[in-house]
Amino acid sequence: MRKAYYVFRLDDVSFDMNLANFRRLQSILDKYDVQPIIGVIPCNRDTKLAGYGKDSRMEEDSFWLMVQSLQRDKGWAIALHGYDHVYCSNKGGILKTHERSEFAGLSEAEQDRKISLGKKILEDHGLQIAAFMAPAHTFDKTTLKVLAAHGIQTVTDGFGLYPYRKHGMTFVPQIMARPLPMPFGIFTICLHPNTMRDKDFERVEAFLSEYKRDVIPFEEAAARTADCILKKLLNLFVRWYFSTRATLKMIQRKFKNIPLLRGGA
Repeated sequence: MRKAYYVFRLDDVSFDMNLANFRRLQSILDKYDVQPIIGVIPCNRDTKLAGYGKDSRMEEDSFWLMVQSLQRDKGWAIALHGYDHVYCSNKGGILKTHERSEFAGLSEAEQDRKISLGKKILEDHGLQIAAFMAPAHTFDKTTLKVLAAHGIQTVTDGFGLYPYRKHGMTFVPQIMARPLPMPFGIFTICLHPNTMRDKDFERVEAFLSEYKRDVIPFEEAAARTADCILKKLLNLFVRWYFSTRATLKMIQRKFKNIPLLRGGA
């Protein structure tokens, strides 16, 4: 508990992403020998995401060769980032961070279909899946049941300062949207290359120039589950805080006349 460690996570990786931004971020991570976990969308049908790559994208075959190389040659971890990234329910799932989901609220059969198809696409391209990464951070207990049935035991998401076991899965928490130095804990820094601007790239490089020694691979973070009472208590507090805040924000969205203290995003 004497220091903080960081994992870099890149969301929304697909053949029709903003390739220029992805390459720019990759060059920074390569410079500091950082191995992130990347959320690969097996069959992107999200038109908004596809729009980010309208001026900078890859052919599908070249994309899969690139992802294979990132895992094989650079040690980047691969997460199954849903199936098609299309939101088809308004459920918030376990975390309640958003009221939209590709999975939460769907039947077990439909969730199984999506996860089975997505997993097959990644594995058919020679990729090893390290974790599940839910679009919009929304999933439910049925999602976790289906993931376990398909041999996926780790989720890159959740609330806490340290990885933890819950619902039969290992969760590597994600509560940080940009790199910030912290006194202790294990933090997943979630980046969206499609929408990054110059200042975002500069912030990542500035952080790595000072804290690169504290950045660890995803698999190492997943193995460092809370192993003492103090860490477990800290996790419980953080989980309570973020869960309560998410619930209150959901209520506020539904009943806009309820006054709430406004916290950070």
